[in-house]
Amino acid sequence: MKRTPLERRTPLRNRKPLRRSTPPASPRPEPGGEGWAEWEALRAAVHTRSGGRCEAGVVDKCRDRRGDFARLGGHQAHHRKLRSRGGPDEVANLVAVCGYCHDWIHRHPRKATELGLIVPSWADPEVRGLIRPDGSVVLLDTDGGYVPVMDAPQVSA
Repeated sequence: MKRTPLERRTPLRNRKPLRRSTPPASPRPEPGGEGWAEWEALRAAVHTRSGGRCEAGVVDKCRDRRGDFARLGGHQAHHRKLRSRGGPDEVANLVAVCGYCHDWIHRHPRKATELGLIVPSWADPEVRGLIRPDGSVVLLDTDGGYVPVMDAPQVSA
C-alpha cells in the first residue's frame, strides 16, 4: 500500500496530537464581521501616525519614494512581531508599509530585523527601536506616536 507524503510510517506512541510550542495567531476578522471595526480602527491609527507615508522605505520601488503612496490610497499594516510568533494586534506592533516594502520585509527577515521591521519572538515591540527611512531611530508607543531614541546612532539611508 502506497503512503501519501504526510502519513507517518509508525503511529505516535501515546496517540495524542502534537502540541504547538506557541499559541496560534488569532484569526483575522472577516470584512464586515465581528472584530472588523476594531481592526480598521487600528489600521487608521497606524496610517495617521505614519502621516500617510511608508514607514519602511527600503525598496527602490517603494511607493512613498515615488510619491504614489497617498495617491494610490493604501498601505498594509505589517506586524513587527509576527503573528506567527505571538505578535498582538496593537498600534505599537504595527507599521504602515507599501506592498513592495512589505514583500521585501518578509523576503529578507535578517535585514528587516536589523532595521527593526521584524522583532524576535522573545522581544517586546514597544522597547525595540525602528529605523525610519530618514535614518532616525524611534520607538512606537501605544498611543500611536513616535518616541525618539536619543542614544542611538543615526543611520544613513
